[in-house]
Amino acid sequence: MRETRGSKRSFALGFTITALDPTLIATWTAAVAVLHSTGPIPVRPRLALPFALGVSWGIAAWFGLLIALLQHHRQLLSKRRMSQLVLVLGILTDGAGDLDRREHGAAALVSCR
Repeated sequence: MRETRGSKRSFALGFTITALDPTLIATWTAAVAVLHSTGPIPVRPRLALPFALGVSWGIAAWFGLLIALLQHHRQLLSKRRMSQLVLVLGILTDGAGDLDRREHGAAALVSCR
């Protein structure tokens, strides 16, 4: 019973984070636009579900691989080291955003809306 509750909470959390993530929406919008403009696969409403299932399976496979690697190398990633890694990645992401804003200015922010 406890594992079922944990699975439901994990699913709800993952779904909520994904549904509310504007960068994920922008990324997939760009990916579909590229597919539509280059034409490797036809973009039709009836193909949306198979595409979404393929994306879901690919994402699940990626997270499965990531979890397997983390479990295999658990001794290398203490909580302190993981916190440091998250901090460094946050600083790098923030720095990349600052560089992009300097290069493209406010016009980039306006054009995304």
